[in-house]
Amino acid sequence: VVDNGNGTYSQVPAVSTNTEEFGWSAPAGGAYTNRQDMLSFLKWVFGSHENNTVLSQSYLNEYIAPGMLMANAIELYGQGTWEIFYANGYWTLTKGGLTSSMATSISMIPELKLGVSVMMNINSGVNSDKLNALINSIMVPALLASLDKVQEPLSLPPNYQSFIGSYGYSTPFLVLSESSTENGVLDGSVIVTGNVKFIWDSKQDYGNFTAFRYSSTKKYASCMNLAGAGNNAIAYFHFLKNGRPAVTINDENISFYSI
Repeated sequence: VVDNGNGTYSQVPAVSTNTEEFGWSAPAGGAYTNRQDMLSFLKWVFGSHENNTVLSQSYLNEYIAPGMLMANAIELYGQGTWEIFYANGYWTLTKGGLTSSMATSISMIPELKLGVSVMMNINSGVNSDKLNALINSIMVPALLASLDKVQEPLSLPPNYQSFIGSYGYSTPFLVLSESSTENGVLDGSVIVTGNVKFIWDSKQDYGNFTAFRYSSTKKYASCMNLAGAGNNAIAYFHFLKNGRPAVTINDENISFYSI
């Protein structure tokens, strides 16, 4: 359909190659969808599947699961149909397609339940993918900002202030400091990883060890770098017999004392 610019619209005849059977590349030939269908599909992917009669939760998990990681460590192929990229701080599932007169691009971030579908009457997969990426670069920060406003502050252990400080030998290997916002998240840094955020993970506490999970604040770091540096790892804070605070990082198999 084309906008005539005067409040009326004209229907454009279908291009023959868009209504032919494409053989091995079906269902592209003759298949079509619309905005409402794509909205229903995204709601289905992000919704609860306890009583779903189409796919069980285990099959859905497999449908959106990562598969083979590429050499650059920021791209991978999914086990299903997805091409997955690390962008805006999240693994983003994508898939695009085009025929001689139209192009489509879909992306999903399951962690945020954010889905974008772009459909264009133009034979350019590059343009549809670029537009999808642009929408994500705008929507992800906006969504995170909105979530921050409504999120309840995370809890902190009663004695957390006793662990505030620097840990290491002559050089600080780990720093734990108060956050500028009262959201239950502490600031800090870990050697190699760089600046991180600390969150109390009470389920990982044991004995007199208090567990803080930390994640890098780098939005565009590759998963290879993050994994190698212990991203989303746990630091165990505790007190020595002399009352001095110490921290143990299991990923690095090392312990540091407060300096």
